Amino acid sequence: MNKWRLFAPAEDWLHPIEIEESELPLLATVGERLGLRVGRNDAQRKFFLGLPTVPKTSSGGEGVTYPSGLSIPKAVLSVAEAARYGTTGIYTAAPLLAARASDKLSQHFSAGEFYPGDSSYRFLRISAELIRRLEKIRTALGGVAITVHSAYRPPEYNRLVGGVSNSAHIDGLAADISAAGISTEALRRVCEVIIGDDGGVGFYPSQEFCHIDVRGYGSRWNG
Repeated sequence: MNKWRLFAPAEDWLHPIEIEESELPLLATVGERLGLRVGRNDAQRKFFLGLPTVPKTSSGGEGVTYPSGLSIPKAVLSVAEAARYGTTGIYTAAPLLAARASDKLSQHFSAGEFYPGDSSYRFLRISAELIRRLEKIRTALGGVAITVHSAYRPPEYNRLVGGVSNSAHIDGLAADISAAGISTEALRRVCEVIIGDDGGVGFYPSQEFCHIDVRGYGSRWNG
């Protein structure tokens, strides 16, 4: 059985197109060259193509309110600084914020857990929805502690650590996580349920972590 279902646009769940598995590499290449959103779910044999999400513009300087109730203001950058904090242009990036490491984003997560591993970066992108999903994953696992190994990655930092150029980490939508006393396989199963069809889950058993993101459409892969 080599049939897959193509969802184009990715958000149209009612009208899938039946395709052969042999067509996937060509569709992926064409999608990437056109700058489209490309995703796949191997377990359910689904392939997704969608137009790039255009970030919404804001008329004010309001910040982002997190599950803790804390509202963090948007960052004010010089032209030189702004060049370090670019986005992919593919997803709707989280706003760049003037967050302090001690800022509580939710009951169990603080801003400092999501900063890149380079102290020269003063500002943070991290989706409030990602924080909500992390709390749900923690609850589903019985309240065990979750370790965030990598989250926000500005473009240059992402390149230095070997991330792909279209990584959802760049837009503040992703986190690589493990959970205390929980196998990576068990964590993956919970992540897939909590993330659902509007985000990505990557399974990295040899490195003992799972990637999760809230990109806006489903994607699954093994690393």
